[in-house]
Amino acid sequence: RPGTYNVLIEGRVSQTTPGDYIVNVQPVQDADPVDLELGMRTEGAIAVPGEVDRYRFTLAEDSRLYFDSFTRDSQLTWTLEGPAGVVIPARRFDIDGIDVADPILSLIAGDYSLSVKAAGDRTPTYAFRLNQLSDGKVIDYDVLFESEVQTGNETQILQFTAEAGDRIRFEPGLVIGLSNAWWRLVGPHNTPVFSTQVNSSSGPHTLTRPGVHTLLLEGRINGTEGGFYQATLIR
Repeated sequence: RPGTYNVLIEGRVSQTTPGDYIVNVQPVQDADPVDLELGMRTEGAIAVPGEVDRYRFTLAEDSRLYFDSFTRDSQLTWTLEGPAGVVIPARRFDIDGIDVADPILSLIAGDYSLSVKAAGDRTPTYAFRLNQLSDGKVIDYDVLFESEVQTGNETQILQFTAEAGDRIRFEPGLVIGLSNAWWRLVGPHNTPVFSTQVNSSSGPHTLTRPGVHTLLLEGRINGTEGGFYQATLIR
């Protein structure tokens, strides 16, 4: 609202020592929202203190998404809002990958806004990628799969279709680099199946739900070394 605003500098009743202070109030004009392309790396910068960068996207149908941060900054947060209200309230950019108990965003169809904000008077740069799980690479039982990983803090998404009652074992093959990466398998309704370090096996596990399962190779936010991996899901 227009009008006169007051800034109060309130001393505590126990504080008797005088002191000096500086107050800097400056206008902030947020830019218009930018269309966000799912699955593509997005880079940006907070140009002036207090600025909020906003991105928008639309889901034509209910979808599962994954936010992949490439910025290790505890003073930088992202917020996701949609038709049902706030989905993620101010999650830090440095909380990513295996550090998030349930990283998959189960979203209904509609319009969404993703906003990025820095604390205090900081003006950092940032980068992230918002992925659709349905775009993950398809893998099959008992077939070796492999891939290069460009950066040590990125996440790769793989998917396979299972029947209820399938018993599987995860076996890694050759792994180069990726010392901070973890594997995580989740079921069709985000039910966790297992998580294990990049060069460790896991199982056997009995899958309880039919449908598409998602295998994530999650680089930790402090990972700087890319690399290569091979692995097999054995039934």
